[in-house]
Amino acid sequence: MSVPCPPGQPGRFAWLDDARRRQVDDLLARPMPRGRGRLRHRTRPPHLDSAMVDGRRHLVFVCYYAYPSTIKKSVVLRNTGRYHTTLLACCVREDLEAEAWFDAVYEVEHYAELLELLAHARPASVTACIQPALLGAVVLEAVPPGTRVVVDITDSNYYMRQDPQHPDSLLERAVLARAQAWVHKMPPAAVAALRQAWALPAPVAVPDVLAHSLPMRPLFQDVPPPPAPPHAPWRLVYAGGIMPWRAALRDGHEHMLMDPIVEATAAAGIALTFYANQNAREMFWEEQDRYFELEARCPLFSLRRGVPFHRLPAEISDNHFGLLYDQKSLSSWRHEGYVHNMSTKIFSYFEAGLPLLVYEEMEYICQMVREHGLGVVYSLDRLEEIPALLAAAEYPALRENVRRYREAHALETLLPTLEALYG
Repeated sequence: MSVPCPPGQPGRFAWLDDARRRQVDDLLARPMPRGRGRLRHRTRPPHLDSAMVDGRRHLVFVCYYAYPSTIKKSVVLRNTGRYHTTLLACCVREDLEAEAWFDAVYEVEHYAELLELLAHARPASVTACIQPALLGAVVLEAVPPGTRVVVDITDSNYYMRQDPQHPDSLLERAVLARAQAWVHKMPPAAVAALRQAWALPAPVAVPDVLAHSLPMRPLFQDVPPPPAPPHAPWRLVYAGGIMPWRAALRDGHEHMLMDPIVEATAAAGIALTFYANQNAREMFWEEQDRYFELEARCPLFSLRRGVPFHRLPAEISDNHFGLLYDQKSLSSWRHEGYVHNMSTKIFSYFEAGLPLLVYEEMEYICQMVREHGLGVVYSLDRLEEIPALLAAAEYPALRENVRRYREAHALETLLPTLEALYG
């Protein structure tokens, strides 16, 4: 049972203004989101009071779910033998095998427990992965002086929210202003715009570090591609967030309504498989009834449960292309959020050996695709053109380009960047 954090205490979060303190107190008092089930990683992690563990620098990662981008940072650092890593999270599925990626793993029952844990911790560094921005606020409040705090920006509210005064945006702004460094996946122009719009400290005071969720060599797949037209249909895979249809409408994620791409590919005789991200333990699978109805109407479409990131490349390697799609015309996000987005799933596609099928509004990704020959670019307004674009592609060359790219940009190349960030 998830126990809410008690209301605000005098002097707590004094670095926030009154409105943000009330916002944080309200968030702390709410129950944790559903879907966590019974927490399994409940043995308190050792060495939280140590900056060094057996001669290794101690880094703590705080996040709601253990995303691949967080895991991969731990992997590349631990592999040097110079770092001891601890994960403090709110939900960590057992099949993620998190103990293979971190020296210690712990699931907090509620945010009050996280505050208590960190208040007595003395690691060399704590990384707070936002979203939600609340996690960044908790880390910054709890961590004592002398511990380096890095904020990991997964998707910035500056680009997700239309309203610059939205409380979530204002809380994120306060967190970024207080952190000692940021790590992110945005191009330089996006970071510069964020700093200017929110009047954030200059890079000399708070450096920002670009670190993508690069491909891990042990996960590389080199299986032959399946037959393609005219012998068999093209096979596309989408491995990412598939929110239940009604939940997407309710929670402002209208871009995740996937009906158009399902219907367009079905009409063109293209096979499409969704692997729905399953970060929480409980999937609420029955709420995906909209997509089950599409399965019944579109025989070449299927919806499957998501698998952990380290199993995903092998699971999806029997496809031709990894798909990126959003119903952008319905989106409540800012246009720039798509322009600057670097979707983590593309690196799982590369690990599987798959080129990308990406829409042209994702300019940051499209630039990389065109520069390295990593896939095919299509228009969201002209889905009917996808079959012709696929037919015109030099598919063997795309596959070879993916193999070359992932080898040249494997996870190990990230090490100098992370060591500069974490000291």
